[in-house]
Amino acid sequence: MLLLVLGTLRATGAYADELGPDEEIALRHFQAGAARYEAHDYPAALAEFEVARRYKPTPAFDFNIARCLDRLERAQEAIAAYERYLDSHPADEQQVRERLTRLRLLASSAAAASVARPGLGGKSIAAITIGVGTLGFGAAATGLFVATKVDADGRTSGCCSASVVDALDTRQHVAHALFGIAAAGVLVDVVLVALVARERGLRTRVARAAGAP
Repeated sequence: MLLLVLGTLRATGAYADELGPDEEIALRHFQAGAARYEAHDYPAALAEFEVARRYKPTPAFDFNIARCLDRLERAQEAIAAYERYLDSHPADEQQVRERLTRLRLLASSAAAASVARPGLGGKSIAAITIGVGTLGFGAAATGLFVATKVDADGRTSGCCSASVVDALDTRQHVAHALFGIAAAGVLVDVVLVALVARERGLRTRVARAAGAP
C-alpha cells in the first residue's frame, strides 16, 4: 500500500488548477516510484520517492519511503521514516504505530543475535594468549643469552669457548627479534580486543534503543 500524493501537490493562488515546477517534478518521480513499487523493484522505487521528497517534502512521501525501506529489511531507516510520517498525525496513525512496534522488536532481535554471534573477540583473545607465550619465550631466551655474552676483554662470564659464545651471540640477536615481534603481536591483539569490545557495546546500545518505546 502506498499513499497517493496528487492532492497534496496542488499549487495555490492564481495557478491553483496547475502544478508548479517542483510539484510537477515530484509527481513525476512519485508515479515512476509507484510503478517500480508495484513491480516489486523496491530499491528503484525508494530512489524515486527520495527524489520526489527533495522537491516536495510531504508526509505521504515519508510513508512511501518507509514502506520501501520496510520491504528492503532496513528496519532502522524504516523506523525513522515512519516516525517522520507520524509527526503529521495521519488518520492511519494507529496502524503505523503497530508496524513500528513490530519493526522495533525485529531490529532488537537482529541486534541481539549479532552481538551473540562469535566474532573477532574470541580469535583475538586466543592470539593474545599465543602472543604472551611467545613474548615470555623471547624474554627468557634473551635473558639466557645475555648471561653468556662476551665481556669487553673478549672473555665470557661462563666457561664457554669463543665459538660457543659466537653462536650464543647470534641466537641472542634472534631472541631479541623474537621478543620484539611477540611484543608487537600482543599490542595489535590488545587493540583488536578493545575494538571488538567497543563494537559489541555499540550493538548493545542499538539493541536497547530499538526496543525502547
